[in-house]
Amino acid sequence: MKKIITIAIFFLIALLALSYFKDAIVKGMVENGVEFVTGLQLKMKGLNVGLTRNIIDIEGLKIFNPTDFVEKVMVDMPEVYINYDPVSIMRGDPHLKKLRIYLNELMVVKNAEGKLNLHALKVVKASKRDDTQQEKTAPARHLRIDDLRLRIGKAVYKDYSKGSPPFVREFYLNLDERYSDVRSLETLVSLIVVRTLRNTAIAGLANFDLGSLTSAISTTLLSAEGIAEKGVGITREALKKTTEETKGIVEELGSIFKSPPGSKKD
Repeated sequence: MKKIITIAIFFLIALLALSYFKDAIVKGMVENGVEFVTGLQLKMKGLNVGLTRNIIDIEGLKIFNPTDFVEKVMVDMPEVYINYDPVSIMRGDPHLKKLRIYLNELMVVKNAEGKLNLHALKVVKASKRDDTQQEKTAPARHLRIDDLRLRIGKAVYKDYSKGSPPFVREFYLNLDERYSDVRSLETLVSLIVVRTLRNTAIAGLANFDLGSLTSAISTTLLSAEGIAEKGVGITREALKKTTEETKGIVEELGSIFKSPPGSKKD
């Protein structure tokens, strides 16, 4: 009986050790992969790798701006869910059956010197090089995603180039979209930036060229955009409501100023 208890305890300790080292290894892989593609530092509040299921749950993933920006965080992702093929990971050819990303906020910042934080992203730098220079860059980080669900909350633009306090604009998107057959980490990053900024005025305000990133997204991904463009409907509805309210105010002011001096409006 004592021997059985000892074996059980040993087995439990082995499982706990396996869980700990598995989490540490996967965390390192995720951090290295994201930093390789973005060129920026990141932190995760928590990461859990399933022992019996090929699932990875990430909480509180944040990608940070370069040190010369007042705003510390560029990307805030409270939740990331991954269903992966373990054999492909061991081969060094990652295959994700499902990837769920909840992007709560993308912060686009222009600092006091006029530098834009998005230009620090490696995929943006690569998109600005000419063909000769691109041949010398590192190849795309291979990755296959069968089913991608991308939820985006909002985008914020802050411009410190005219002084403090900064010029600020917020855009609530509430996008919930699905894509399939994503073939590289670079494509994934480009897709997130393009889909976040496309329905906002940020690219125009910041003089940021979205076209160079859009070219990195395949026709298959672009054709999937119409699945759940909730943000467009919300933006149009809000614009319509604002226009109607403004029209009413203008008409009311017009009637007041047209009334003769000293007259009273019933």
